[in-house]
Amino acid sequence: MIELKNTPTTLMDVDASSRRVEIRLAEHLTVDSHNDRFQKGAWAKTISESSYIPFLWNHDASKIPAGLFDVKEFREDEFGLRGVAKLDNNRTADEILDGYKSGSINQHSVGFYTMQKKMADNGVRIITEAKLVEGSAVVFGSNPNTPFLGFKSADPLEVLEEIKERSERFTKAISVGNLTDEARHRLAIEHAIITKSLFDINESLKAKEPEVISTPELVLEPVVDMKMRELAELSKAWKNIK
Repeated sequence: MIELKNTPTTLMDVDASSRRVEIRLAEHLTVDSHNDRFQKGAWAKTISESSYIPFLWNHDASKIPAGLFDVKEFREDEFGLRGVAKLDNNRTADEILDGYKSGSINQHSVGFYTMQKKMADNGVRIITEAKLVEGSAVVFGSNPNTPFLGFKSADPLEVLEEIKERSERFTKAISVGNLTDEARHRLAIEHAIITKSLFDINESLKAKEPEVISTPELVLEPVVDMKMRELAELSKAWKNIK
């Protein structure tokens, strides 16, 4: 399954005239909120073999990429993985550039497969080989307060509505047929995002206290219970299109 990791404050250089940005995509030195750490050299194989790595906004692979990474420019240094992306001339890319200029966007995140791993004595999962799938500019990072990478809101009820919209777009996209390799690549990313988010939102909704609103003659069904049923129905439908 595709995993997501955020690296805060990772914008290294922006050339607005050429629309090229250099960013740090992943770190080696820190243990993240999921108790994971990348080992130095974890990206060596993937950066030598990759031919197509899209640059997305907020991990949204259902839309046209903001640009592409120059696969020849990926580097691993003592701190982690860095890369250079060339932004296209589209609205999403323009908005990302504007965010860089204003300082409202300065974080990035990677989508990847864990190929090899080991467990340290202290319980940290050390990823020794990772396969890079995509890189994204994001506003919120991967931490306990903003758990839903790839979505506009941190509220699980609002995220559920967006998941429903994105799953509908996904279903329409896979029904087209004769997809290019790039389209299949983007759809694989989108499938992983939705699958992970369905699991995360289920955990978040189960943890919420039901809110019952009552009057002498009327008891309104708890909002969380209603959303849990919606989530169950969506999860069941989603499993059928895997």
